[in-house]
Amino acid sequence: MSSAEDSDGASPLNLPGRRPTAPSSASSASRTAAKTEARSNEILSMVREELKRAEDVSKAAARAIDVDAVSALVGDLAALRVDDAAAQQPITRVQTPPPVVEAKKAPLATPAPKQRSSAVESKVKVGLVYDERMEAHEMVGHFECPARHRVVVNEIKADGLAARCVPLRSREATDAELLRAHDAAHVAAVQTAFDPEGEPVQVATVDDDTGNDIFYTKDTSFGARMAAGCVTEACEAVLRGDVQRAFAVVRPPGHHALCARAMGFCFFNNAVVAARAALEREEVQRVMILDWDVHHGNGIQDLTLEDDSIMYVSLHRYGDGFYPGTGAAEEVGKNGTNINVGWLEKGLGDADYLAAFDIVIEPIARSFAPDLIIIAAGFDAADGDPLGGMMLSPTGYEHMTRRLCDIGSGRVVIALEGGYALRPLATCASASLRALLGDASRAISSRSRPRKTSVKLLTDLAASFAPYWPALKSEEYSEKVRAILKHTTVVASRRVDAYPTGRRSSSMSSSATAV
Repeated sequence: MSSAEDSDGASPLNLPGRRPTAPSSASSASRTAAKTEARSNEILSMVREELKRAEDVSKAAARAIDVDAVSALVGDLAALRVDDAAAQQPITRVQTPPPVVEAKKAPLATPAPKQRSSAVESKVKVGLVYDERMEAHEMVGHFECPARHRVVVNEIKADGLAARCVPLRSREATDAELLRAHDAAHVAAVQTAFDPEGEPVQVATVDDDTGNDIFYTKDTSFGARMAAGCVTEACEAVLRGDVQRAFAVVRPPGHHALCARAMGFCFFNNAVVAARAALEREEVQRVMILDWDVHHGNGIQDLTLEDDSIMYVSLHRYGDGFYPGTGAAEEVGKNGTNINVGWLEKGLGDADYLAAFDIVIEPIARSFAPDLIIIAAGFDAADGDPLGGMMLSPTGYEHMTRRLCDIGSGRVVIALEGGYALRPLATCASASLRALLGDASRAISSRSRPRKTSVKLLTDLAASFAPYWPALKSEEYSEKVRAILKHTTVVASRRVDAYPTGRRSSSMSSSATAV
């Protein structure tokens, strides 16, 4: 609120006028005094209500009391008393100005920026890392834009979540950390592949026909190193015990980056760099990377396929040329540690993704017992993202996050990947952070049921992994699957659209390769 009008719907201009009139009788003066007293009481009541409102909010948000609104009300009250005094004076040819009564402001706290206050006390110590310098990597008009970082940071601040987190140090990844995932020539190339005059340089990768899969500027190397370093630092903070969980708001993303090549807006593979750093610690034997970006993380898979100390699980759209074209169910990795849930339809939602957790992900992940879970969190499967074509809600992301927090050691780090519709990106990222903080999960609609085609795909996938993971053969597991099968729904199949070579419009060209 900024005025009395905001608080009670009445404009200050409607307060009793300042033109005095001589009372015609004692009864007229009495009525005037009564009206003045009534209005005075009304304004005092509004002041008390405003102060009471501040007392009712949480301690963290108590400073957000609207000082301007209260001050305006106090000023109105003072003006009202001045007018009342003037009204009682006899009329003369020259009206003496009424005495100025200075409105004393209540001793209120310094106002804080307005935010959607979260009064919930955090049950878990969660770290948060971001750095606005990552926004310097930019090419105007490109999908992978600085606003992606900015809207997430602004949303979690506005929701009162940032204030509940422990700030973590932002830093660049070291050469030693990058070289655990990339070769030296690639690290050097990212450093030097830009126009000395400062103009962005676009590069098309071998798998891309758009011509703008990757762009380099003088700030690219710093931003990419910072993204990988912040995810690594978040994992280190969790493993040191400084915090139990963490969220790294970073860009550029990383899950398409290969050992020797940038790809799909990605330069360094943030999740793998962090996972390899974690495995250097004696107490860490196994790391799980869960990737729910709508595009398959071909870079993560390529770097970890033969490393059974890292389990990679990806939920992505697959088939008919959907970028990047990798992520087949048959790509199982060493000892069954590469799990691809490749959806063959679009329009899937919360129930389908949670069925994947029930039927495939949780039984295998609990058997793997990771010491650390890194979520490669692209939010382009969210409802409203035109590139993904899926229908995940913020509540769906919240539930997936919470379920991952209940696996193994409970040490979970979220690292931002893709997501290009800014509003869904911000709200879904905020919902995921709420889950990290331990806030109560909102309910999934009871009418939300997985498709029969989704459950069939998942049970077939589980059967192919049963030789590696005996939990998929247990009677308890079979009972759970039978229960899910009773609550499925039939939806007309909508297979993934193809992106035929050379037929993408220039305005959508980068969307086909989006992370």
